[in-house]
Amino acid sequence: MPQLGDRAPYNGPETPLMLLGREPGPDGTYGRATPDAPLPRDPNDPALWLTGQGRANACGTTTLAYVLRYLLGPSAPDRASLDRAIRRADIFSAPTRLVDCARRLGLHAVAYNGIDLDAVLRLTDQGVPVMVLIDTTPLDLTDTANLHWVCAVAHDGDSIGIYNPHGFQQALDRASFEAGWREARLFGLPAWSRFAIAVAQPGTALPDPGSRDLAALGANWASGGVAGIVNGAVSLRAAVTGGSAAAAAAAIPGALGLVVPAAQTVFGAGLLLGAALVRRR
Repeated sequence: MPQLGDRAPYNGPETPLMLLGREPGPDGTYGRATPDAPLPRDPNDPALWLTGQGRANACGTTTLAYVLRYLLGPSAPDRASLDRAIRRADIFSAPTRLVDCARRLGLHAVAYNGIDLDAVLRLTDQGVPVMVLIDTTPLDLTDTANLHWVCAVAHDGDSIGIYNPHGFQQALDRASFEAGWREARLFGLPAWSRFAIAVAQPGTALPDPGSRDLAALGANWASGGVAGIVNGAVSLRAAVTGGSAAAAAAAIPGALGLVVPAAQTVFGAGLLLGAALVRRR
């Protein structure tokens, strides 16, 4: 029963998505002994994998960077570029910002709340990368610090292959995957449930996202608002670092610009709280 912390290799059939997050090497063989040999699978062999998130809270931008590299090639934006666009400080990658970033690059990106795992795996079979938001401590409902973005790359029976942005691919059993994916919390409140983002080439047919869940809608607003506040504050600080009167005057519009994401955060938190109260009735 492989779980997230086990680093168990995925031993199912090879898929095109299993190139995601891999080091191609100078000869483009991705660690294969010969061009027609199977891909090596060892999660603990650093020579096989591109750089992971390290100690940064960058699971979302790291995963998206390698999804983009898979779809757009080596000229795709790297994680540092995505961090500047999505999270200018060491914060969680808001789902709406990940989707918007992929769309700005011309890709077809759709977010799903409450999507069925089999629907995700059908997309995987079609070569569509699907980022999923899991909770690494699903039994501790008070712990909101362990939300983690990963990407589904393969499946075989009860085994699901994922790219883990800690810097490797691994296998999870279906029950462990479902347990971590069932619910993700924000501000201690139920937020997303079985949340996923499919990213595909333009023109790819993707499933309809379905109806909007109040808690997920609030979580998207709140997390996007927090990102807007943090990103705006970082930019504002950079603008006034010089300390001149001109720089201070130029920063005034930027300070006023923080009002919108602040209101967005409050509104989203209100929706989250309202959804939690409705569930209790």
